[in-house]
Amino acid sequence: SIETISGTVESITDQGIMLTTDAGPVEVPMSADTPVQQSFTGDDAAAALSVGDQVRAVMNRDPEGNVVAQNIIAGGGGGRRGSLGGGGRGSMEDNFNILTGTIAALVDGSLLLDTADGSVEALLTDETSATVTSTFAEVSDDLATGTEVTAVGRRDDNGAFETITLREGSGSGGGF
Repeated sequence: SIETISGTVESITDQGIMLTTDAGPVEVPMSADTPVQQSFTGDDAAAALSVGDQVRAVMNRDPEGNVVAQNIIAGGGGGRRGSLGGGGRGSMEDNFNILTGTIAALVDGSLLLDTADGSVEALLTDETSATVTSTFAEVSDDLATGTEVTAVGRRDDNGAFETITLREGSGSGGGF
């Protein structure tokens, strides 16, 4: 069965992390390709995204008719450029849509998203949120002691914890 372990990062190695939990210290093993989810908002969301990232973006139109990115999910399948698959149409014919594509440009508070149906430009605002999935190897240098994280995993036949994914925050939010 799935289990979660939440705590504060005490130390980091290339083999995993040591957490301080309410029950005491807990070693959480991590492989180099363990998915790590980081959440960002506003300027941090724009800074966390990169040209070439495959994303799924929830977009709508503001009262002036501009396309605005509300939420962006980057990565999947273990890393930033992993496949997201599926998703909505690739245009903004409606006032709301979920688009899947590749970030072609990030300039001055906006992004250009290349989709199967063409390109869509969207504004990034203070309310724009981004969830970026990278691998432990990609973010271990950015993970700081004192950071609150939740490891999701399961126990093997010998009772050892096997990490499936790591999320920053004791629930589901924040950024490293």
